[in-house]
Amino acid sequence: MIDNRHLELLQFDKIRHLVREKCFSRQARMLCDLISPSADLSEMLPALKQNNELRSLFAAGAFFPGIEHEDVADELNLLSLEGSLLSEAQLAAVLKTAESSNSMLRFLKGKKAVLPELSVLAENIEICVQVVEEIGNILDAEGQVKNTASPELARIRRLIAEKRRESDRKFYNYINELRREGYLRENEEGFFNGRRTLAVLVEYKSQVPGFVHSKSESGKTIFIEPGLTIGINNDVAELEIDEHREINRILRELCAVIRPFANDLRQGLDLLIQLDFLRAKALFAFELNACLPDIADNSELSVHQAYHPLLFLQNKKSGKKTIPLSLDLSADKRIIVISGPNAGGKTIALKTIGLLQLMLQSGLLIPVKETSKYCFFEKILIDIGDTQSIENELSTYSAKLRSMTSILDEVNDASLVLMDEFGSGTDPDLGSAIAEAVLESLVSSQTKGIITSHFGNVKLLAEKLEGAVNASMLFNIDTLEPKYILSVGEPGSSYTFEVAERIGFPKHLITRAKEKVDKDKLKLSKLLAEVQGQKTRLDEQLQRAEHEE
Repeated sequence: MIDNRHLELLQFDKIRHLVREKCFSRQARMLCDLISPSADLSEMLPALKQNNELRSLFAAGAFFPGIEHEDVADELNLLSLEGSLLSEAQLAAVLKTAESSNSMLRFLKGKKAVLPELSVLAENIEICVQVVEEIGNILDAEGQVKNTASPELARIRRLIAEKRRESDRKFYNYINELRREGYLRENEEGFFNGRRTLAVLVEYKSQVPGFVHSKSESGKTIFIEPGLTIGINNDVAELEIDEHREINRILRELCAVIRPFANDLRQGLDLLIQLDFLRAKALFAFELNACLPDIADNSELSVHQAYHPLLFLQNKKSGKKTIPLSLDLSADKRIIVISGPNAGGKTIALKTIGLLQLMLQSGLLIPVKETSKYCFFEKILIDIGDTQSIENELSTYSAKLRSMTSILDEVNDASLVLMDEFGSGTDPDLGSAIAEAVLESLVSSQTKGIITSHFGNVKLLAEKLEGAVNASMLFNIDTLEPKYILSVGEPGSSYTFEVAERIGFPKHLITRAKEKVDKDKLKLSKLLAEVQGQKTRLDEQLQRAEHEE
């Protein structure tokens, strides 16, 4: 549908990244990496509606359950195997995910009237109440098997506690005796392999019977397990083996009980991942003040107050105002030719239309007024920027010719064409002739498109061709600064000499340059500048009158 180079050119990768940052889970971030435009409206429309419902929910400040969960895909695969055993930590992760998915399912199943599109996601998934109850009966809040999980486990743990208390009493009594004798170092005790030891000065090791576990690097301290606690510690170790076996038996039985729900748990996990992804897109839309415009099954656009998303966020952060863009592409106005001075906003207008179209056809809401009307194009064909190729030894003009050829080969009545400064990069007279021929071809192909140009003959041709229309980026003639407002209906001046004079270019060189310019071209440029200046003043008067009214 669109070349990957053009996705990068329009900074679509940055849009993916901004959505990705708002995801909770690794799997949702992976889905963000797969965001790409599709020409299939039936495929993308449900996702757009779901995104819009969630964005509206956030905008209203309404409650939405948390999507926090554990990545338990591997655990659920293991659980599906007959006779398999999950550890305490694994079951605790499954419990957390089951609780989150159950909460989300209850929410969505109870919101069918309010969230019809989102509730569809929960239609065929069962709430795993029994799983939560069964795991909750076995594991405590710290994810450890409870003493009450079985009478045998309770008995074993009671004996372990008794033995440890007896060991502690004997151990600390013995420490007091050795401390009085001066046999111990300051750090009197330690642990090796779960066994409690005494830090004995090496010269007194024969005075402290027991099992030697280690020795310090200096060789001055030896770590001994006292003989009077070895028997009790052996009893504790044996009981701990019994405890571990009993825990494994309990967990294996638990896994057998919840195994029939493995598929439901997997569906619940998939739901959380999908909603994590949708939530990220909705949060991004909320940040952009984006919405879902009306989408028709044709090839027409009616764009009202559109913002370039990256420029909008950048200006929002710095407190600057972003100027919106409005235009229409229809059967009568298929191709818009935008003219005007450099740095006046022509290219950003192209990129705004292109990027928003890509976002919408990728299932993302866009920052436009809700009254806007959009469609899905089969192809989005782009030629923006300097496409000179060092590797292929192509000049700027040759590269542009190749790009235009590729576009003309693919263009049809269901495509959108965006071309910047077409026909540039060579002799102006010859380049403008090529540009005229391309414009005629685009108009006859019935495609929709926006192109930018400085060529006067292209502006004149756009006035004559049925299906083409001129437009210009407004310019403040008094300050010679761009207003970044697109005005459809008349061509714009490049303000070449006015800008040169404003920045202090030598007047005698400007005068000399004017003498060299074709008088008709000079008159046309001056006339366009005057018309645009008058229109700007009339627009300002109209705004004041409307404000006063």
